[in-house]
Amino acid sequence: MNDLIFDQVFFSYEDKPVLQDVTMTFPAGQISILMGRSGIGKTTMFRLATGLLRPKKGHIWGIPEKGAGVLFQEDRLFPYYSIIENLKLCVPERSEEELMGMLEDLGLAQEAHSLPGALSGGMRRRVALIRAAAVDRELYLLDEPFNGLDEETKIWTIQWLKEKLAGKTVVIITHQAADAQMLGGNILQFEEKGV
Repeated sequence: MNDLIFDQVFFSYEDKPVLQDVTMTFPAGQISILMGRSGIGKTTMFRLATGLLRPKKGHIWGIPEKGAGVLFQEDRLFPYYSIIENLKLCVPERSEEELMGMLEDLGLAQEAHSLPGALSGGMRRRVALIRAAAVDRELYLLDEPFNGLDEETKIWTIQWLKEKLAGKTVVIITHQAADAQMLGGNILQFEEKGV
């Protein structure tokens, strides 16, 4: 397991620079929380780490060969498949029993055969989080993972996530200081056009 390293990374959308010579290390086996105001480039860094974008200059080191467990800002659930079918399609290496156990952990077992449209936004977010955390990876990239969760649900969801991904390299993007405090780990403040 290696650190995830951004080394002098530059990225622009056409002629609009978003990241300029960003150098940042996310330590292996730990939770790192990337914070900063909206529109500063956090999601661009996320997309670069997933491989959806490529740096114009610089390098990103430490992305495992198998890729990462990924949670986007959008839930991206298949609308015409039940919750358990969504999980089975995306995480075929896990048994239905294991997936049902994770749904139970996050208070969603009774919704296993519901379609995503029948669930609240917070419920869909927890399903998407289970899908990301259930894959067996060394690296997990989670963009605003607790959006739509009430405070009580957020507390035990964060505890579940910390237990589930203990010892893994986890990068979480958030602009919520309270979430970062509950998560613990390294807090990296992303500043204007770099760090």
